[in-house]
Amino acid sequence: MLVLGLVGAVAGGALRNADPTLTVEHIIKSIRHEADDSATICLEADKPSDTIILVKTTGDAEVDYKEADDDPLKPLDSKCIRFSGPDLKPDEGPANLAYSLFLGSSDGVMAAHATLDAYSDAVTLKCGDVDFERTAVDVGTDTTDCVNADAATSNFCFKKKKCSVTGTDAAGGDVTVCKSMTKDHNIGYAKSLSYEGIIKLGTKSGDDVIDATGVTAVIVVSGANGVDVNKVTYADATGATITDFQRRAGGETYTVCAVKGDKFAESTIEDVNIVGEYSGGYYQFGFKYPEKNSGEHTAKSEGSSSAVTIDCGNLVAGPTTRCYGYLQESDASKDLELTYTATVENPADPTSTVNRQLTIIAPYDRLTVASATP
Repeated sequence: MLVLGLVGAVAGGALRNADPTLTVEHIIKSIRHEADDSATICLEADKPSDTIILVKTTGDAEVDYKEADDDPLKPLDSKCIRFSGPDLKPDEGPANLAYSLFLGSSDGVMAAHATLDAYSDAVTLKCGDVDFERTAVDVGTDTTDCVNADAATSNFCFKKKKCSVTGTDAAGGDVTVCKSMTKDHNIGYAKSLSYEGIIKLGTKSGDDVIDATGVTAVIVVSGANGVDVNKVTYADATGATITDFQRRAGGETYTVCAVKGDKFAESTIEDVNIVGEYSGGYYQFGFKYPEKNSGEHTAKSEGSSSAVTIDCGNLVAGPTTRCYGYLQESDASKDLELTYTATVENPADPTSTVNRQLTIIAPYDRLTVASATP
Protein backbone atom coordinates (compact mmCIF):
# COMPACT_ATOMS: atom_id res chain seq x y z
CA MET A 1 0.00 0.00 0.00
CA LEU A 2 2.87 2.35 0.74
CA VAL A 3 5.20 1.49 -2.14
CA LEU A 4 4.27 3.01 -5.46
CA GLY A 5 6.73 0.98 -7.49
CA LEU A 6 10.29 0.22 -8.42
CA VAL A 7 11.81 2.16 -11.30
CA GLY A 8 14.70 0.24 -12.80
CA ALA A 9 17.34 2.21 -14.65
CA VAL A 10 18.25 1.21 -18.16
CA ALA A 11 21.30 2.05 -20.25
CA GLY A 12 21.15 5.68 -21.22
CA GLY A 13 18.22 6.30 -18.89
CA ALA A 14 18.08 9.36 -16.62
CA LEU A 15 17.44 8.88 -12.93
CA ARG A 16 15.23 11.47 -11.30
CA ASN A 17 17.75 11.85 -8.45
CA ALA A 18 20.82 12.18 -10.65
CA ASP A 19 20.95 15.85 -11.66
CA PRO A 20 23.88 17.49 -9.75
CA THR A 21 22.82 20.99 -10.73
CA LEU A 22 19.28 20.83 -9.39
CA THR A 23 17.79 23.72 -7.43
CA VAL A 24 15.22 22.86 -4.79
CA GLU A 25 12.88 24.85 -2.58
CA HIS A 26 13.45 22.93 0.66
CA ILE A 27 16.55 21.81 2.56
CA ILE A 28 16.73 18.36 4.19
CA LYS A 29 18.29 18.58 7.67
CA SER A 30 18.00 14.98 8.87
CA ILE A 31 17.14 11.47 7.71
CA ARG A 32 16.36 8.97 10.47
CA HIS A 33 15.69 5.30 9.80
CA GLU A 34 13.76 3.22 12.33
CA ALA A 35 13.83 -0.50 13.08
CA ASP A 36 10.31 -0.92 11.64
CA ASP A 37 11.54 -0.03 8.12
CA SER A 38 10.25 3.51 8.32
CA ALA A 39 12.15 6.74 7.85
CA THR A 40 11.57 10.27 9.06
CA ILE A 41 12.89 13.15 6.98
CA CYS A 42 12.98 16.60 8.56
CA LEU A 43 13.30 19.85 6.63
CA GLU A 44 14.76 23.21 7.54
CA ALA A 45 11.29 24.80 7.28
CA ASP A 46 7.74 23.52 7.61
CA LYS A 47 6.85 20.72 5.20
CA PRO A 48 4.80 21.55 2.07
CA SER A 49 1.03 21.00 2.18
CA ASP A 50 1.09 19.08 -1.13
CA THR A 51 1.19 15.30 -1.43
CA ILE A 52 4.83 14.30 -0.85
CA ILE A 53 6.52 11.34 -2.53
CA LEU A 54 9.94 10.05 -1.45
CA VAL A 55 12.18 8.68 -4.19
CA LYS A 56 15.11 6.64 -2.88
CA THR A 57 17.90 5.89 -5.32
CA THR A 58 20.39 3.10 -4.63
CA GLY A 59 23.00 2.86 -7.35
CA ASP A 60 20.97 2.70 -10.56
CA ALA A 61 17.60 1.70 -9.07
CA GLU A 62 14.82 3.90 -7.71
CA VAL A 63 11.89 3.15 -5.40
CA ASP A 64 8.97 5.48 -4.58
CA TYR A 65 7.37 5.73 -1.13
CA LYS A 66 4.21 7.49 -0.03
CA GLU A 67 3.95 9.54 3.13
CA ALA A 68 2.91 7.24 6.00
CA ASP A 69 -0.26 7.75 8.01
CA ASP A 70 0.06 9.82 11.17
CA ASP A 71 0.88 7.84 14.30
CA PRO A 72 -0.76 9.46 17.37
CA LEU A 73 1.81 7.73 19.60
CA LYS A 74 4.68 9.28 17.62
CA PRO A 75 3.61 12.83 16.74
CA LEU A 76 5.87 14.61 14.30
CA ASP A 77 7.22 18.12 14.22
CA SER A 78 5.70 20.32 11.50
CA LYS A 79 9.00 20.14 9.61
CA CYS A 80 9.11 16.32 9.48
CA ILE A 81 7.56 13.66 7.22
CA ARG A 82 7.44 9.92 7.92
CA PHE A 83 7.66 7.31 5.15
CA SER A 84 7.36 3.54 5.36
CA GLY A 85 7.74 0.53 3.11
CA PRO A 86 9.82 -2.53 2.22
CA ASP A 87 13.57 -2.04 1.89
CA LEU A 88 13.42 1.60 2.91
CA LYS A 89 16.16 1.07 5.48
CA PRO A 90 19.51 0.64 3.69
CA ASP A 91 22.21 -1.83 4.67
CA GLU A 92 24.81 -0.49 7.07
CA GLY A 93 28.17 0.57 5.64
CA PRO A 94 29.28 2.34 2.44
CA ALA A 95 26.39 3.34 0.24
CA ASN A 96 25.47 5.28 -2.84
CA LEU A 97 22.14 6.68 -1.78
CA ALA A 98 20.07 9.65 -2.85
CA TYR A 99 16.78 10.84 -1.38
CA SER A 100 14.43 13.25 -3.13
CA LEU A 101 11.05 14.60 -2.16
CA PHE A 102 8.61 15.26 -5.02
CA LEU A 103 5.37 17.21 -4.77
CA GLY A 104 2.12 15.86 -6.18
CA SER A 105 3.65 12.75 -7.75
CA SER A 106 7.04 11.16 -8.33
CA ASP A 107 7.14 12.94 -11.69
CA GLY A 108 6.20 16.29 -10.17
CA VAL A 109 8.36 19.11 -8.82
CA MET A 110 11.43 18.05 -6.83
CA ALA A 111 11.16 19.89 -3.51
CA ALA A 112 14.22 18.57 -1.62
CA HIS A 113 17.26 16.38 -2.24
CA ALA A 114 20.08 14.76 -0.25
CA THR A 115 22.79 12.16 -0.78
CA LEU A 116 24.49 9.68 1.58
CA ASP A 117 27.90 8.11 1.08
CA ALA A 118 27.33 5.67 3.95
CA TYR A 119 24.66 4.56 6.38
CA SER A 120 24.91 3.64 10.05
CA ASP A 121 22.52 2.46 12.76
CA ALA A 122 24.31 4.74 15.23
CA VAL A 123 22.22 6.62 17.80
CA THR A 124 23.31 9.92 19.35
CA LEU A 125 22.63 11.86 22.51
CA LYS A 126 23.99 14.93 24.26
CA CYS A 127 24.80 14.53 27.95
CA GLY A 128 25.49 17.92 29.48
CA ASP A 129 27.43 19.70 26.75
CA VAL A 130 29.06 16.57 25.35
CA ASP A 131 27.96 14.65 22.23
CA PHE A 132 27.98 10.85 22.25
CA GLU A 133 27.42 8.24 19.56
CA ARG A 134 26.22 4.71 20.33
CA THR A 135 27.09 1.90 17.92
CA ALA A 136 26.81 -1.88 18.01
CA VAL A 137 29.89 -3.84 19.05
CA ASP A 138 30.87 -6.78 16.87
CA VAL A 139 33.07 -9.64 18.06
CA GLY A 140 36.71 -8.54 18.11
CA THR A 141 35.89 -4.81 18.03
CA ASP A 142 38.36 -2.59 19.90
CA THR A 143 36.40 -1.03 22.78
CA THR A 144 39.25 1.03 24.26
CA ASP A 145 37.61 4.34 23.37
CA CYS A 146 34.15 3.35 24.63
CA VAL A 147 33.07 5.34 27.69
CA ASN A 148 30.97 2.41 28.91
CA ALA A 149 33.65 0.16 30.41
CA ASP A 150 31.52 -2.95 29.82
CA ALA A 151 31.21 -2.36 26.05
CA ALA A 152 32.77 -5.74 25.17
CA THR A 153 30.02 -7.62 27.03
CA SER A 154 27.09 -5.22 26.61
CA ASN A 155 27.28 -5.33 22.79
CA PHE A 156 27.16 -1.56 22.35
CA CYS A 157 29.70 1.24 22.59
CA PHE A 158 29.32 4.91 23.50
CA LYS A 159 32.01 7.23 22.18
CA LYS A 160 32.56 10.93 22.75
CA LYS A 161 31.73 12.14 19.25
CA LYS A 162 28.98 13.48 17.06
CA CYS A 163 27.26 11.32 14.46
CA SER A 164 30.09 9.88 12.37
CA VAL A 165 27.95 9.52 9.24
CA THR A 166 26.43 12.51 7.51
CA GLY A 167 24.76 13.24 4.22
CA THR A 168 24.80 16.28 1.95
CA ASP A 169 21.80 18.40 1.06
CA ALA A 170 21.19 20.10 -2.28
CA ALA A 171 22.94 23.26 -1.07
CA GLY A 172 26.04 21.38 0.08
CA GLY A 173 25.19 21.42 3.79
CA ASP A 174 25.34 18.50 6.21
CA VAL A 175 22.40 16.17 6.74
CA THR A 176 22.18 14.32 10.05
CA VAL A 177 21.77 10.60 9.54
CA CYS A 178 22.05 9.15 13.05
CA LYS A 179 18.92 8.77 15.13
CA SER A 180 18.81 11.05 18.17
CA MET A 181 17.76 9.70 21.54
CA THR A 182 14.79 11.39 23.15
CA LYS A 183 14.61 12.43 26.79
CA ASP A 184 12.36 10.59 29.23
CA HIS A 185 12.64 11.93 32.77
CA ASN A 186 10.71 8.92 34.11
CA ILE A 187 13.72 6.63 33.58
CA GLY A 188 15.42 7.85 36.76
CA TYR A 189 17.96 10.30 38.12
CA ALA A 190 21.17 10.30 40.17
CA LYS A 191 20.18 9.98 43.83
CA SER A 192 23.46 9.27 45.54
CA LEU A 193 27.21 9.55 45.02
CA SER A 194 29.72 7.52 47.02
CA TYR A 195 33.34 8.53 47.38
CA GLU A 196 34.07 5.01 46.19
CA GLY A 197 32.88 6.20 42.78
CA ILE A 198 29.38 4.70 42.76
CA ILE A 199 26.32 6.65 41.57
CA LYS A 200 22.94 5.10 42.33
CA LEU A 201 19.76 5.88 40.44
CA GLY A 202 16.13 6.14 41.41
CA THR A 203 12.82 7.72 40.54
CA LYS A 204 11.41 8.66 43.94
CA SER A 205 12.90 11.41 46.11
CA GLY A 206 13.59 10.28 49.67
CA ASP A 207 13.65 6.58 48.78
CA ASP A 208 17.08 4.93 48.78
CA VAL A 209 15.95 1.94 46.70
CA ILE A 210 17.39 1.66 43.19
CA ASP A 211 14.19 1.58 41.17
CA ALA A 212 15.39 2.79 37.77
CA THR A 213 14.60 -0.48 36.01
CA GLY A 214 15.53 -1.23 32.42
CA VAL A 215 18.58 1.08 32.34
CA THR A 216 21.26 -0.35 30.03
CA ALA A 217 24.03 2.23 30.41
CA VAL A 218 24.96 5.34 32.36
CA ILE A 219 27.12 8.20 31.08
CA VAL A 220 28.80 10.55 33.57
CA VAL A 221 30.22 13.94 32.59
CA SER A 222 32.07 16.20 35.03
CA GLY A 223 34.96 18.66 35.26
CA ALA A 224 35.22 22.40 35.74
CA ASN A 225 34.26 22.92 32.10
CA GLY A 226 31.67 20.16 32.14
CA VAL A 227 33.27 18.10 29.37
CA ASP A 228 35.36 15.52 31.26
CA VAL A 229 33.98 12.09 30.39
CA ASN A 230 34.24 9.31 32.97
CA LYS A 231 34.64 5.61 32.20
CA VAL A 232 31.60 3.90 33.74
CA THR A 233 30.33 0.36 34.33
CA TYR A 234 26.61 -0.03 35.06
CA ALA A 235 24.80 -2.86 36.85
CA ASP A 236 21.21 -2.84 38.10
CA ALA A 237 22.13 -3.99 41.60
CA THR A 238 25.00 -1.61 42.30
CA GLY A 239 24.44 1.39 40.04
CA ALA A 240 27.06 3.17 37.94
CA THR A 241 30.68 2.65 38.97
CA ILE A 242 33.19 5.27 37.78
CA THR A 243 36.55 3.74 36.86
CA ASP A 244 39.51 5.15 38.86
CA PHE A 245 37.26 7.63 40.67
CA GLN A 246 39.05 10.48 42.45
CA ARG A 247 37.54 13.23 44.55
CA ARG A 248 38.29 16.77 43.48
CA ALA A 249 39.26 19.52 45.87
CA GLY A 250 36.34 21.89 46.28
CA GLY A 251 33.75 19.33 45.19
CA GLU A 252 32.32 18.59 41.78
CA THR A 253 29.03 18.49 39.88
CA TYR A 254 28.31 15.35 37.89
CA THR A 255 25.90 15.24 34.96
CA VAL A 256 24.42 11.75 34.81
CA CYS A 257 22.57 10.33 31.80
CA ALA A 258 20.73 7.04 32.29
CA VAL A 259 20.04 5.28 28.98
CA LYS A 260 17.10 2.94 28.39
CA GLY A 261 16.70 1.75 24.82
CA ASP A 262 16.69 4.84 22.59
CA LYS A 263 15.70 7.18 25.43
CA PHE A 264 17.63 8.76 28.27
CA ALA A 265 17.15 10.82 31.41
CA GLU A 266 19.60 13.57 32.38
CA SER A 267 20.21 14.74 35.94
CA THR A 268 22.96 16.26 38.08
CA ILE A 269 24.31 15.55 41.53
CA GLU A 270 26.74 17.82 43.36
CA ASP A 271 29.49 16.52 45.60
CA VAL A 272 29.19 18.92 48.54
CA ASN A 273 32.80 18.11 49.43
CA ILE A 274 32.54 16.40 52.82
CA VAL A 275 35.82 16.83 54.71
CA GLY A 276 36.43 15.64 58.25
CA GLU A 277 37.59 12.70 60.32
CA TYR A 278 36.36 9.66 62.20
CA SER A 279 37.66 9.66 65.77
CA GLY A 280 36.52 8.36 69.15
CA GLY A 281 33.29 6.89 67.81
CA TYR A 282 32.22 10.09 66.02
CA TYR A 283 32.17 11.41 62.50
CA GLN A 284 33.13 15.10 62.61
CA PHE A 285 32.79 16.84 59.28
CA GLY A 286 32.05 19.95 57.23
CA PHE A 287 30.45 20.36 53.80
CA LYS A 288 29.50 22.95 51.19
CA TYR A 289 26.21 24.81 51.56
CA PRO A 290 25.35 26.32 48.15
CA GLU A 291 22.32 28.54 47.53
CA LYS A 292 20.27 25.92 45.68
CA ASN A 293 20.29 23.56 48.68
CA SER A 294 17.90 23.84 51.62
CA GLY A 295 19.29 24.66 55.07
CA GLU A 296 18.25 21.38 56.67
CA HIS A 297 20.53 18.38 56.12
CA THR A 298 20.41 14.93 57.65
CA ALA A 299 23.28 12.60 58.50
CA LYS A 300 23.20 8.93 59.38
CA SER A 301 25.45 5.91 59.24
CA GLU A 302 25.12 3.14 56.71
CA GLY A 303 22.18 0.86 57.44
CA SER A 304 20.82 3.03 60.25
CA SER A 305 17.15 3.94 60.38
CA SER A 306 17.73 7.03 62.51
CA ALA A 307 19.34 10.27 61.38
CA VAL A 308 20.46 13.50 63.00
CA THR A 309 19.44 16.87 61.62
CA ILE A 310 22.08 19.46 60.76
CA ASP A 311 20.50 22.89 60.40
CA CYS A 312 22.55 25.25 58.24
CA GLY A 313 19.72 27.77 58.00
CA ASN A 314 21.46 30.42 60.12
CA LEU A 315 24.33 30.59 57.63
CA VAL A 316 24.35 32.62 54.42
CA ALA A 317 24.34 30.00 51.67
CA GLY A 318 26.88 30.56 48.91
CA PRO A 319 29.68 29.01 46.86
CA THR A 320 32.22 29.25 49.70
CA THR A 321 29.91 28.65 52.69
CA ARG A 322 30.56 25.52 54.73
CA CYS A 323 28.36 23.96 57.38
CA TYR A 324 29.53 21.58 60.12
CA GLY A 325 28.13 18.66 62.06
CA TYR A 326 28.93 15.42 63.82
CA LEU A 327 27.44 11.94 64.05
CA GLN A 328 27.98 9.29 66.71
CA GLU A 329 28.85 5.88 65.24
CA SER A 330 30.84 3.21 67.07
CA ASP A 331 31.49 1.12 63.94
CA ALA A 332 33.90 2.82 61.54
CA SER A 333 33.03 0.36 58.78
CA LYS A 334 29.61 2.02 58.45
CA ASP A 335 29.82 4.88 55.97
CA LEU A 336 28.68 8.42 56.69
CA GLU A 337 25.61 9.35 54.59
CA LEU A 338 24.78 13.05 54.24
CA THR A 339 21.46 13.90 52.59
CA TYR A 340 20.51 17.35 51.34
CA THR A 341 17.55 18.77 49.44
CA ALA A 342 18.44 20.44 46.14
CA THR A 343 16.13 22.61 44.04
CA VAL A 344 16.51 21.62 40.40
CA GLU A 345 14.76 22.30 37.11
CA ASN A 346 11.61 20.26 36.72
CA PRO A 347 12.36 17.83 33.84
CA ALA A 348 8.66 17.62 33.04
CA ASP A 349 8.26 21.40 32.93
CA PRO A 350 11.45 23.48 32.49
CA THR A 351 9.59 26.61 33.59
CA SER A 352 9.26 25.24 37.14
CA THR A 353 11.45 23.55 39.75
CA VAL A 354 11.29 20.44 41.93
CA ASN A 355 13.03 19.45 45.16
CA ARG A 356 15.13 16.30 45.25
CA GLN A 357 16.78 14.61 48.20
CA LEU A 358 20.33 13.69 47.18
CA THR A 359 22.90 11.78 49.24
CA ILE A 360 26.69 11.88 49.40
CA ILE A 361 28.28 8.79 50.96
CA ALA A 362 31.71 9.04 52.64
CA PRO A 363 33.58 6.01 54.03
CA TYR A 364 35.65 6.81 57.13
CA ASP A 365 38.91 6.54 55.19
CA ARG A 366 37.79 8.95 52.43
CA LEU A 367 37.02 12.05 54.44
CA THR A 368 39.96 14.00 53.07
CA VAL A 369 40.89 15.10 49.58
CA ALA A 370 44.31 16.15 48.31
CA SER A 371 44.43 19.87 47.59
CA ALA A 372 46.52 19.17 44.50
CA THR A 373 43.65 17.30 42.84
CA PRO A 374 42.44 19.38 39.89
